[in-house]
Amino acid sequence: MTVRPNRGQKATIGAGQRQFDPIQAVENALILNPKVPSNQLAEQLAKEAMAHPDFIENFFRRFFFRSLKQRREKDARAKHEQYQLPGFEHLPLRVLGKRKKRLELLNATYEDVRDWVKRMSARKPDTPKVTEAKALLEKMRVAARTDRGITVRRVYGL
Repeated sequence: MTVRPNRGQKATIGAGQRQFDPIQAVENALILNPKVPSNQLAEQLAKEAMAHPDFIENFFRRFFFRSLKQRREKDARAKHEQYQLPGFEHLPLRVLGKRKKRLELLNATYEDVRDWVKRMSARKPDTPKVTEAKALLEKMRVAARTDRGITVRRVYGL
């Protein structure tokens, strides 16, 4: 049976084997070999750690846990930073409006979207975001002929 340590605890090795404490190993290596280059010390420590299978298992478990958690957090942030309008997957949640004030894309008027697209086109003309923003602007332009203050929300009926 493998004992799974909590964060900050050392992995316990089976009977008769000593524990491998990576922090203590680094400190000892630095004290005993102050002039040895770091890459050589790292190789020595890695070889020593490989002799302890429970440490390796715990190390990789923590590595994969952190990697999965970071990826899920990144995906969650991306989901909340963009609207999922059909055909406009690259457009952000908020835009810089006509008066250089941040506002939600759905509440932006035709003039706000036009100024935002103009600023974006000057910086990055050939990106999917700019292409989708121009398509949105064209759709709004048609609707703005009859209603000057129309918003993205009203154009899409949301």
